[in-house]
Amino acid sequence: LDSVLKDFRQLQGRVTSEDRTKLEQHAHYVRELEKRLSLISAQPTDHRPTPPSIEGDILSEYQYELVAKAQIDLMVAALSTDQTRVASLQCSSAVNALRYPFIDPPVSSEGHALSHAGDTSADQQADWEKVLTWYAGLFNYLLDALKRIPEGDGSLLDHSIVVWGNELGRGNNHSHEDVPLIVAGKGNGLLKTGQYLDLTGRAQNDLLITLMHCFGREVQHFGDPRFCTGPIDELFA
Repeated sequence: LDSVLKDFRQLQGRVTSEDRTKLEQHAHYVRELEKRLSLISAQPTDHRPTPPSIEGDILSEYQYELVAKAQIDLMVAALSTDQTRVASLQCSSAVNALRYPFIDPPVSSEGHALSHAGDTSADQQADWEKVLTWYAGLFNYLLDALKRIPEGDGSLLDHSIVVWGNELGRGNNHSHEDVPLIVAGKGNGLLKTGQYLDLTGRAQNDLLITLMHCFGREVQHFGDPRFCTGPIDELFA
């Protein structure tokens, strides 16, 4: 912002009052994000056992929650200014060796072990549910951030499509059945929200085909044609 301040002020004098308000909101948003990013790198070591060896290490699992939210805010800022129209966020890796030390009360093991716990292991299943609940809160944080950005006759969320998913239905047997996927945002009025669909027998490819249709690409196949039956009509408004 410092490097474009002069241009920014000149632009404010040439736009409508509505656009001027949006510019001011964006400037405030970026400044607040800048402050938060600087605070992340200055975080003290955690008081819990086995703290990170390097103070303020942004790659530490102790900073994971703060960094994840900062990444979301950067993504929303880019979308709101049309720097990009497509973005993705992968949390950790497929191995997912995080211990989630910021969850209170803390969970008993790292994520990979919890996701592979047997169905009869009640304590580990309860801890894994806590982890999934945390991720649900992170997804909600993204939706709220999109909802706060005014755009046209609604919000950025109204004009977006947000998909949250996992590559497995269950981690303990690597099942590809009953994979839960959440679709949020109305896609500028194209999608019907507020519903639960049981799409047993259909592959994720059909969801990707549906999203392609929303973006104006009326393809009939995406990926391996053997797993494609066409767009999911129930998702359209």
